[in-house]
Amino acid sequence: MEKIIAEPNDAMQKKSLEDFLLQKGIKFKTEDEYRLEKQKKAMKIFAQMVADSPKIDISDEEIDEIVEEVRLKRYEENNH
Repeated sequence: MEKIIAEPNDAMQKKSLEDFLLQKGIKFKTEDEYRLEKQKKAMKIFAQMVADSPKIDISDEEIDEIVEEVRLKRYEENNH
C-alpha cells in the first residue's frame, strides 16, 4: 500500500486531518510513531538472530592458540 506524507501547518490543521482520517476509517500514525514501530521491528529481528546464533564459550587463550597454530601452518606452507 502506498503511503502519503502530510505536513499540516499548525496544530489545528493536524487535528482536523486526524479527525477526518478517523472518520473515514483510514489508519495513520505520526512520523515518530512510524520510526518507533520500525525500530521495534528491527530490534525484534536482531533479538531473534541473537537467540538463534550458536553459543560458543571460548577463552581468549584458546583463540590465541588457534591463531598461532594457523600462523605456523601458513608459515610452513609458504616456506616449503
